[in-house]
Amino acid sequence: MAKKIKIHYRAPSHVPLWKVMEEGGFLEKHGLEIEMGSLEGQRKRATEGLKAGELDVVSGNHHNLYVRKALYGDPYVHIAQSNNAWRENYL
Repeated sequence: MAKKIKIHYRAPSHVPLWKVMEEGGFLEKHGLEIEMGSLEGQRKRATEGLKAGELDVVSGNHHNLYVRKALYGDPYVHIAQSNNAWRENYL
């Protein structure tokens, strides 16, 4: 039986990554099934969902994670970046 993980995205540009993993057999190979949903424009809902354990992964929420980690010590982890250029600065 596959383990279901709840993945919600903040930007539709993240959907192809998850679809490639699903259709390429990666998820099945590792016994995973995804439940995908949209959280476009819902930064607060994304953070609250993670904190409450209602969501396992939020794709496209990296800036908010850095801020919450710095301000509140929240235990979120940034796994990967979907682009190869970083133009933001946090000072």
